Amino acid sequence: MATDFLDPNTTESTINWTGGDGAPHHQAVDDGVDPPTAPGTGTSIASVPNANNDDVYAFNDISGSYSVSAMKVHVYHKLNSPGPMQISLMALSVNNGSSWLVWKSIPNPGTTAQWTETAEWTGPWTDISGLQCNIVSNDVNFVDTVYEITVEATYTLLTPEMNVKGNSTSIVDGDSTPAVADDTDYGSITVGIDHDHIFTVENVGSADLALTNSSPFVIVGGSHAADYSIAVAPTTPVTAAYTTTFTCRFTPGATGTRSATLSINNDDADENPYNWSIEGTGVAVAASVIKNRRGMMGLI
Repeated sequence: MATDFLDPNTTESTINWTGGDGAPHHQAVDDGVDPPTAPGTGTSIASVPNANNDDVYAFNDISGSYSVSAMKVHVYHKLNSPGPMQISLMALSVNNGSSWLVWKSIPNPGTTAQWTETAEWTGPWTDISGLQCNIVSNDVNFVDTVYEITVEATYTLLTPEMNVKGNSTSIVDGDSTPAVADDTDYGSITVGIDHDHIFTVENVGSADLALTNSSPFVIVGGSHAADYSIAVAPTTPVTAAYTTTFTCRFTPGATGTRSATLSINNDDADENPYNWSIEGTGVAVAASVIKNRRGMMGLI
């Protein structure tokens, strides 16, 4: 729960949503007077009417996918119009406005009513896109005056995080030392014979991971790239906390060490592309010993 809500008596200008690190972030508007203007004087905050002739005070969206753990709204409001009427205050637009959390309804507050209200919600709400806070006053006479609104949201951006494993062992992005333990070293394979290793792409983050190359999504490069191929491609996107696998085939074209690299373009902010080195050793076809009809042995 957010604990450092802005002082409602402090003059605020618009503050952008920033961070996404699980800490509270604020936006606020007011009439430029501290403390809030006395009833009937000063300058009210500008609003925009919607299709129902409601006053709408809209705060900026934040982009991206995220999880919201708390929302808090503070309103200092002076009503100029007579009742009967009702005011509904709403906050937290989910999926770009498809649903709302309704805060409070105030029936017939009177001709000179004024009030200070604070409301808060505790989530979490996950997989949110386009967070927006609207304060709506559905006064049919459209002459309400709002002097100060402060909104606080505590949210965490949802991001993908890529990890690759071979033989159930993590392969660090940029690894240049092939090893048997993580299947990046294929060992000794007869020239012309196929040998497959299966690698696992994990998404250990909180949002979908996209593999952004064209199919088969894994790029083979390096000195002996022709000796390696993607026999089975991974799938994309990789849902948070899930995995996909792909098969890399080694078919040595000559004897000796055969080196290559694997690279996967993706939308992980700090591991794009995710790349590592692989190698195997080509060995000659083993000679066979046979006997001819005279009992003499020879090699073929």
